[in-house]
Amino acid sequence: MQMKSVLGLSVAFGVFASLVVRAELPDAVGLREIATAGTNHQTLTVTGTHLIEGTVRKTGSGAWTVPAATVFSGSRAAWDVLAGSVALTGIGAGGEMELAAAPTAVLNQAALWMAADENVIYTDNGGVNEVSAWLDVREPDTAAPYVYTRAVSKTNFTNAVPELKTSGAGLDSSLPYLWFGGYHSGRWMDWTDPSDASKHLNTIHHVFVVHGTQDSYGYFLGITESDSTTYPLDFRKDDYASATGTEGMIWENAAYGYTATALRTGRTFLNRARVDGATTPVPRGYQLIGTEVGCRPANAGNFFNCRNLFPHNDKRIGGDRLCEAVIFTNRLSETDRVKVEHYLWQKWFGRAPQAPAGLNVAAGATATFDWDAAGTLDFQTQGDGRLVKQGVGGLRMAVDNRTPLSAFNGSLTLEGGEIDARLPVPVAVTGGNTYSNEAMMLYHATAAAGKAVKTGSGELVVSGVPADVTLEVREGLLNIAQPLAAEFPTEMRGTIPNPTFEGLVPDGTVYNLAANETVGGWTAFNLLDADSIRIGADDQWYYSGAPLLPFPTPDGKGYLLIKKRGSVRATVTLPAGGVYALSFLASGRKYAGGRKDGHAFDIIIDNTCTVATVPTFATDWQRYRYLLPHLPAGEHTLTLTTVSGSSDYASALDDFRLDLVSRELSENVISNACFECVTGDAKLMVHTAAPGWTFGNAGSGGSASVCSGGPLLPVYDATSPRVIQGSSSNNLQEAGRRNLYVYGDGTAATTVTFPAAGEYALALRACRTRFSTADWSGASELTVTVDGCVTQTVSTAQDVFQDITVGPFTAPAGQPLALTLKGTAGKCLMLIDDLRVCRADNPDSLIQNGSFEQGGTPGWTTNGWEVYIPAGTAPIVYATTYEEQNGYGYAFGITLFDGVGRCRIASEGYARQTVTFAQPGTYRLAMHAISRIQRNPDTYAETRGRNPIRIWLARNGVTNTLGTVTTYDEAFRRHEYLFTVPEAGAYVLSFDGQSTADRTSLIDDISIMAVDADTAWTPFAKGSALEISDGARVLLNFSGQQRVDTLRYNGVSLTGVIDSSTHPDVIMGTGQLYAMPKGTLIRVY
Repeated sequence: MQMKSVLGLSVAFGVFASLVVRAELPDAVGLREIATAGTNHQTLTVTGTHLIEGTVRKTGSGAWTVPAATVFSGSRAAWDVLAGSVALTGIGAGGEMELAAAPTAVLNQAALWMAADENVIYTDNGGVNEVSAWLDVREPDTAAPYVYTRAVSKTNFTNAVPELKTSGAGLDSSLPYLWFGGYHSGRWMDWTDPSDASKHLNTIHHVFVVHGTQDSYGYFLGITESDSTTYPLDFRKDDYASATGTEGMIWENAAYGYTATALRTGRTFLNRARVDGATTPVPRGYQLIGTEVGCRPANAGNFFNCRNLFPHNDKRIGGDRLCEAVIFTNRLSETDRVKVEHYLWQKWFGRAPQAPAGLNVAAGATATFDWDAAGTLDFQTQGDGRLVKQGVGGLRMAVDNRTPLSAFNGSLTLEGGEIDARLPVPVAVTGGNTYSNEAMMLYHATAAAGKAVKTGSGELVVSGVPADVTLEVREGLLNIAQPLAAEFPTEMRGTIPNPTFEGLVPDGTVYNLAANETVGGWTAFNLLDADSIRIGADDQWYYSGAPLLPFPTPDGKGYLLIKKRGSVRATVTLPAGGVYALSFLASGRKYAGGRKDGHAFDIIIDNTCTVATVPTFATDWQRYRYLLPHLPAGEHTLTLTTVSGSSDYASALDDFRLDLVSRELSENVISNACFECVTGDAKLMVHTAAPGWTFGNAGSGGSASVCSGGPLLPVYDATSPRVIQGSSSNNLQEAGRRNLYVYGDGTAATTVTFPAAGEYALALRACRTRFSTADWSGASELTVTVDGCVTQTVSTAQDVFQDITVGPFTAPAGQPLALTLKGTAGKCLMLIDDLRVCRADNPDSLIQNGSFEQGGTPGWTTNGWEVYIPAGTAPIVYATTYEEQNGYGYAFGITLFDGVGRCRIASEGYARQTVTFAQPGTYRLAMHAISRIQRNPDTYAETRGRNPIRIWLARNGVTNTLGTVTTYDEAFRRHEYLFTVPEAGAYVLSFDGQSTADRTSLIDDISIMAVDADTAWTPFAKGSALEISDGARVLLNFSGQQRVDTLRYNGVSLTGVIDSSTHPDVIMGTGQLYAMPKGTLIRVY
């Protein structure tokens, strides 16, 4: 399947913050947010503390030096270096970050805040510190009267109480903790308000808990009441009956009805990294657990008491260690969430920096990564620019079937350490350096001045040799690779005219736009009511001295107003093709101290595609965000048009943004694919009518509808993460505010027309939901049908949205087909969102069945391939069990790449296909290969694998060797070859095994595509030379002919044209080198 992302964003469809564009690195970037910085071209060294959980996009020509001690990234999201340079230095060098100041203003919002090093009331009883009360950190006095909620030890199940241990926690074990005697101990503490009454918090939005599970894991946030319909047990641990409580997951997934839905539909963070708590095992040791609830506020009322279940029902009272707990009943901004998380991390776990796990670099930009520690770090890179690797540590560059072809099309300068490259990474060799290759590993060492030396039996991909440097190829394979024309975007934000409206209203001017009048790039039209489109300042729209909007606006003073019925449009420009997130601030209008909610407008792209129906509310300014369909680069029309009628309502809009979030090509064949467009009152919770869709059931009383947050809709958060607070029928959204809800055998149907015949895949996001304990708690099930193409049942047992793929399937061109989503009666309570269709067969590839998925009989079907296996066994093999992988019999491993099929190349066997080229030109062959994985059970030595593969292309008796692949076990490696087709017609492509012994390699995901090469590329600078030792080989992986001043093989100078026809034992590939004749040196014709 070819559903590949082209951006460095690991998550293409995400939530992105409204951060001020500034030259410096922002102090905080939340998870899935994007910060664009560097526009004033400053050269600087970053100082201070920067909490980077999202993506940083560096623009501007300035050079940034970013010491590791200034950055912490729990998510380790990659940065995009679009211009200038960024150098991340001193990573892993043992330095510490500056101690960040405690975010007092945020912590003071907490409903409950307790720390083991503050306000613990205890009695020393023979060396045991018996705790009677645990006061809030902010409590001014340790004696009554109290101001804040406190925790009080209870002895109704045991006479033992929690104990204060004065050391044992923290990075150096010098910090205290409270010990609750272990799970099943009966020790617990009740939350108590200043009047000494038990205090249940039933509007919890965020929880941060530092605790230890050295010996057990209990209900660190419990409820005392047994009536879980009044006080749902939201923080419900898994495996409650186990001896220690640590054997299961962090949260229970097979929960009772709706009781844990609030937690599971939100976000859980373990040690700063987001995890699915219902599928993540309980870790041992100290940890930071952070939660943000989803569909509704959560409940808790004590430490380590599960509904008074003691001693019956498995003694669910007691726990291990508690260090600090901070609980909020208000929704935090993403920035504030990260600040609290970081404060707790620095206090209890240390100040070691953590850098991003990747640097994507655009053409003309430079990114430096200094990994100065032992060990290998997973690393991501894409782009067309220059990457510099420094430091003694290693980087592992992995590949999977979503990694774009020619992902890194730039050059790597290796100044230290090693690279485990599982995809082609062209090296810009420099004088004074040795490059040693073994298997997939590239090592760095020094060499004589003016010399670059290639050693080792592996393959070194190079992009060029600098002036006056001699590259010596002593062994192995040198791959001289021509880059393609640059494609990675140098700009990732679309251009919107006057997006903040600030330059239009500096003097308080208010523009009442007439029909077809344009102000600042915004044109009013279709004005059904007078003065319906305005551009003004926030201090100019008042009634009886009161502002008619929430005052002030969050972004300056200017704003756009749509009042009653009117439309406005602007021309926006996209720098690259792809999917963009359109975001803006919005508010409804006020009146006489109250609110006049009810205005709504449609967002329309290019006059034909309605993206969303947007209701606004006067509670506060809110950030809205919607995904646009995949659009080509260039100009597009953005239209906003009222759909709420003639009532005197209004929407104020500000700070428009267009951020590129994915370049994955998708087909815009599904109308209203994100279910953001509705019919009727836009502010309602449930919509039984939506443009493009029909809803019904299959006869058993089910239903389907578009759902939003209902009564909670007006209280969207004005600050990050700016997601809907939700309800059981509307989960946390990554974009938009609505989803499809299917109950029972409910159905939702639309019509799709595919633009071309071929293989497609339908991707969607789905989760289950529940409303009461009467609802089924198993997996939700739904069947997806595209008439005549595919019928597939999908299911999910998770309350958190997950990606599900339907297909691949074959669809005809230009024929309207019914797409139906039908729930299973008695088994479906499912939310569906973000449908998208992508090509699954790589239509640009000339290879048939390149992933070996087609066919009827696994193991024997060829489908476009002529396959010969000397042993006569199955040529196409599929995943086997783990036991078979490690057995000593006929096993090929469980490592898959694209789908489940792989092709076996055994001994001197081959796989061949006739490929037809419609026109001459430059093409790229991409393939993925792995060795057969088979181990001797006694020695664990590899056997029967690593069959070398020769790849050749032939026509009319002329054969060109494109390359030779040496495979390695454990991981697939990508190989890419450029070649020139001199004339149109049919050619034979072959993958030939080279071993005469019983050895096997496996190949997968093969494609041939026409490409645009970088025609300005010259690999050999003036004065450079290439020396090839006997036994070494060179792959001319480029089109056409390139000059080199000096070329020697085995000590003999070669001149004239040198290629695979003149020196087939040395040269591979379709490229040519030309060395100028010099005096009486040997001349090659």
